[in-house]
Amino acid sequence: MTNGFEREPETVLEKASEASVWIPWYFRRGALTLVTAPLFLFLVYCIAISAFGAVIQGLALLRATYTVFGFIGAFIAVSFGWVPVILPPILYYSLMKNLPGLWLRPDASRLAKVSSSIAVIVLLPLAAYLIYHGVTWGIGWIADRNPCAAFSAGVTGSKPPVNCP
Repeated sequence: MTNGFEREPETVLEKASEASVWIPWYFRRGALTLVTAPLFLFLVYCIAISAFGAVIQGLALLRATYTVFGFIGAFIAVSFGWVPVILPPILYYSLMKNLPGLWLRPDASRLAKVSSSIAVIVLLPLAAYLIYHGVTWGIGWIADRNPCAAFSAGVTGSKPPVNCP
């Protein structure tokens, strides 16, 4: 039979995914608010910038593949390419939403909370950065297949267009 104390951690963790719990967490940490509030604002900025970059990359992917490979190539590339294009903003949002959940766990030690937070704060943005640059490299590779056609679509790769009509 479970008592109220044993059920409390489950209740806390169930409520941690609600915006009414995790957004105020960044601004009600006492002295740690000097760290968590700027972190929240920085993560909001990262989400906005990476979402804007995802739109630009999506358009570049569409235009480059359509110009170089035609409709079928663009359809195939966009069918598979939209996932890595939108992953960086999703990773930043996931970090912003789930970081408070690490600290709201009553069953974890302070050392576990700090080490988990540092790992997540380093690894998720690193993954977003690597995915972003992987997509950029892929778009450049597509543009390099026909530099003149890609340049006419407004996309360039590592090969500059030379003697284009």
